Amino acid sequence: MLVVAHSMGTHVALDLAARQGPSRVAGLCLLAPVSLRRHKGLEPWATVQAYGKALDLPMVGERVFKPVLREIYVHMLGFSRKYTPADECAHSLRRIVALDFDQAAKDVAKIRADGIPSMVCWADDDHLLQPEIAEELGSVLPSGPRMFFKTGGHFMNKHHAEDIANEILEWDPWRL
Repeated sequence: MLVVAHSMGTHVALDLAARQGPSRVAGLCLLAPVSLRRHKGLEPWATVQAYGKALDLPMVGERVFKPVLREIYVHMLGFSRKYTPADECAHSLRRIVALDFDQAAKDVAKIRADGIPSMVCWADDDHLLQPEIAEELGSVLPSGPRMFFKTGGHFMNKHHAEDIANEILEWDPWRL
């Protein structure tokens, strides 16, 4: 199977590929990948962690903080108000606080040893992940396409869907 992941889904994809190995995972396609170290969207880290803990405060977390968190996602991070419910923001923040960069590095080492081909795509104008994060990941994963876009932001997969799909079809990791 080809595993395609976006943003925080990268850690899930790395874990899956490391556990399943090349007999099950023919390739990885990582879009705007959260990778081996914290990125600008997670700074300041102490504040992000404090927000994560605030979600669990009785009454305050549910009634006060979830709506505030949603406004942060919409106004500061650029998410759509229409498609960004407060519960999803809370779920996302809990996942962010649980990110394990050390485990991701171990997963990458296993993927590299297994030689699982990897495609990495990123955009220069991503407001959450600086290009160096994706470039760094691309430099340590096994070979495969590397796609850089000047524009498209964190959701460059929406803005460049056809280009990415065509590259996947041309790459075809099953033939490697």
